[in-house]
Amino acid sequence: MLDPTKAATYQQFRNPDSSFHRDKYASITKLIPNRKSLVAVEVGSGTGIYTKFMVKDFGKVIATDIDAGMTEQASRLFPQAEVIIADGQKMPFQDNSVDVVMGVSTLHHIPDRYAVFREAARILKPGGYVVFCEPNQYNPMTALCQLWYREPALTKAQLRRYAKKAGLHIRKLGTTLLRSPGITKITDHIPGFRLIERLAEAANLGVSVYVVAQK
Repeated sequence: MLDPTKAATYQQFRNPDSSFHRDKYASITKLIPNRKSLVAVEVGSGTGIYTKFMVKDFGKVIATDIDAGMTEQASRLFPQAEVIIADGQKMPFQDNSVDVVMGVSTLHHIPDRYAVFREAARILKPGGYVVFCEPNQYNPMTALCQLWYREPALTKAQLRRYAKKAGLHIRKLGTTLLRSPGITKITDHIPGFRLIERLAEAANLGVSVYVVAQK
């Protein structure tokens, strides 16, 4: 088994070229306008699976991770981004200084998840966006996978609670996709699969749960 916590095997584990990541990114960022003019901070960037999309989309990207091995790889792979070591529970940015704070599969690794939302609210400019996307506790496949790796999965209710406690205004809560990065070469060619996926998302059974909130 590949170890998803090690920088040396993270890229291989995550299948970065999978349509899973492209489609997830498109789904969770669609409410953010005028991205080319915005400064975005990525929390828990890992080796840059989503930094890859952000550097093409935003005016400036600051990718952060607490692991030096992850940031080293991300910096090498995506020199367009500013990559730094930072803890999402206490971010090294001034108040009201960035436009977007985003993290994918980050919060479930962090002990104090509310602290991340509180920090995001602090560093965001008025009107700025917070986007977090996490494994969905109510999707059986996700729940089993998280149990295997001894990691928690989250719910929309939890994300709503964290965002509201931080004083953020919820723009959207949802679930997204019904596939994993490893099986997209199959699902991409199944007729009607996207319709099934949309039905699963509407029923709160997508593999990932996400929140989009605004300061």
